[in-house]
Amino acid sequence: MIILQLNEDQLKNALEEVLRKVLAERQPGLEQTTTPIQLKELLTIEEAAIFLNLAKPTIYSLTSRRELPFFKTGKKLYFKRSELLSWIEKGKQKTIEEIVDNLRLKRKRKGN
Repeated sequence: MIILQLNEDQLKNALEEVLRKVLAERQPGLEQTTTPIQLKELLTIEEAAIFLNLAKPTIYSLTSRRELPFFKTGKKLYFKRSELLSWIEKGKQKTIEEIVDNLRLKRKRKGN
């Protein structure tokens, strides 16, 4: 098994290349007309709800409690895709292995 570490741009480029290849296989001749997919950085509430797989009322609730990063222009809410990804990653639960490793480190520091 090979594990690669990619930054956001490298991942985006790799996904675009794979998508181009898949589309070219399914529809020959399309590769010349296909332009790179541009992901929107600024999302509306509808797009953010789809992106997060949450209902709009849940998004409104999270923003009113200031739990979800957002921008407000007039009555419209906007969300940065990168900030939503960071918000999702903050909710990552530790694996059992990570918990055990942390306990071992704490014991080592205490001298047990």
